Amino acid sequence: MIKPIPQELLDEVTYEDGHLYRDGKKVGTPNKESKTDKRYMVWGWRQSMYKVHRIIWLMHNLDHEKVTKTEGGYLFPAIDHKTDDTIIKDNRIENLRLASAEENMRNRGKMPYNTSGHNGVYFDKRRNCWAAGVSIGGGKRRFKYSPMKGDCSEGKQWAIEQAIALREKYHGEFARHD
Repeated sequence: MIKPIPQELLDEVTYEDGHLYRDGKKVGTPNKESKTDKRYMVWGWRQSMYKVHRIIWLMHNLDHEKVTKTEGGYLFPAIDHKTDDTIIKDNRIENLRLASAEENMRNRGKMPYNTSGHNGVYFDKRRNCWAAGVSIGGGKRRFKYSPMKGDCSEGKQWAIEQAIALREKYHGEFARHD
């Protein structure tokens, strides 16, 4: 559950080049408690933890139509990092964008169980060929199967190209190819 960000928190910090400052000192540390991604910067404020990138985005977008002011603070959907190739996520405002949970999942990196080395590319043992697949929301998926049978480099390259085309078509600006 995403917790609201209080106005009092926003009043205590300033933003400069991807970082938050309070009384001239940088705030935020890598999220060592996360089980999924330790690259997010978090800040402890009044006995609660807040993700720094969410604070930064909100500071620049208080009047956005998707931001709702509640008694406890401001609520808004997920915030996505456009690029995600750093040890610590890049929190510059130009690298942050509003996203639905589905859109935010579209540009995640390769999963640890990936054996092909490419997002959406796998060897389908049942069909004995390389395949490309992409999720498009609501549990729906789209697949393309290589016309070349067997575990050959040409079939794998075909699947890589098809996976890129599928992501471009269905994921648009949220497509991630590495």
